[in-house]
Amino acid sequence: MKNIILFITFLICLVLTSFIKNNTRTIEKKLFTLDTEIKNLIYKLDEANLELEYLTTPENLIILSSKYLDDNFNQYNIANIYYFDLTQSKLEENSLKMNQKEK
Repeated sequence: MKNIILFITFLICLVLTSFIKNNTRTIEKKLFTLDTEIKNLIYKLDEANLELEYLTTPENLIILSSKYLDDNFNQYNIANIYYFDLTQSKLEENSLKMNQKEK
């Protein structure tokens, strides 16, 4: 009787060990794929940052602006720039005022 109990516990431990080992393998595979995805995303982010730094250098901005933009720019003072709020209540008030003026 004692031998049967030991044999059954041995089999249970053997099955559990193989089950746990297989689960850890699948988890390691998932971790490996996630790690490679993270490395690829970091590489793409570094390339994008490098491209941004290159494109926003003053020399390159001058070249791009002369190539694609018009030369007639107006210079604004910061005090002349206002915040424009487009909330629903403001739109309703403006439409009511316009309707009253039309009448």
